[in-house]
Amino acid sequence: SLARKRQDRETLAKAIQSVGGMLERDRGDSQRLQGQLDAGQGDVQEDVERLEEELSLEKALHQRAWLRVQGDKLLADKLTELQTEQQDRREAPLTEAIRRYLATGFGAASSVSLEQQKGGARSLALVDRSAAGLGAFRFSELSHGARELVGLAVRLAMAEVMAKEQPDGCMPLVLDDAVTNVDSERLPRVGYMIGQATQSGVQVVLATCETKRTSVFLAEHVHLLERVDHRSVGASDTGDAPVLRQDAGDDAGAFVAALVASGGQASTRALREQLGWDTGRFDAVRDALDAQGAIRRPEGSRSVELTDARRASAD
Repeated sequence: SLARKRQDRETLAKAIQSVGGMLERDRGDSQRLQGQLDAGQGDVQEDVERLEEELSLEKALHQRAWLRVQGDKLLADKLTELQTEQQDRREAPLTEAIRRYLATGFGAASSVSLEQQKGGARSLALVDRSAAGLGAFRFSELSHGARELVGLAVRLAMAEVMAKEQPDGCMPLVLDDAVTNVDSERLPRVGYMIGQATQSGVQVVLATCETKRTSVFLAEHVHLLERVDHRSVGASDTGDAPVLRQDAGDDAGAFVAALVASGGQASTRALREQLGWDTGRFDAVRDALDAQGAIRRPEGSRSVELTDARRASAD
């Protein structure tokens, strides 16, 4: 691995440094003995020859270690080059897609670069609009609105790249109030970016409570959802008579079926216990069916009964 090669290279470099120190020491000993020999201070020829032989051996070891370090360095550099090339090749579709979405959101002279984080992760580095005279800034230095627009571009680009890998060529993407800080001048561009993504297999679901603000780029088909309990039943917002919500159809059917099983009439308490509902759920369904004319509540009585038309239909 690249990390192991680098570690080996550092170990060899330390070994070379150590061998170099030994060489210097041997040179000093050789010179000292040679000086003694020349001065006639003793017959040290044998020591000189031995040290010269050791010096020659150390030089050979030093040369081999140096060649090993150079080879490992060359291999490490080549592995780093290949790793960078492969990473760039893998990221090329993503960075190109981000560039296209940024061109829609900021203008054609916009680009983004990624940087390596500790642990191997990649993250946004610079958003570069120098070609348009607007400079290059790190993602964290952008305004809140600009960060949201860049973040949207990255998410749409990721979904587009992933969509191409799916069997059906489609990838859903949920945007939950993702553009609340985008300034009003740039807000229409969000619609262009989303439209651009839908042409590339991305199914965008936008969840927002700011429908008036985002209406400038909402899709042709808009579904307004209300957060209600799945069993809830209530009156319409217009003040008209209560109507069953679509998700309460099962409750209405169960209510009528229980009433039919009781002979078309039953006390409120007995029917509620038969259904096993709480008071709020029971009253909501009863009031809605009463408003629709499916049941009636005799005056002064704590019971409910099917209307004649509903009773005939049940029969």
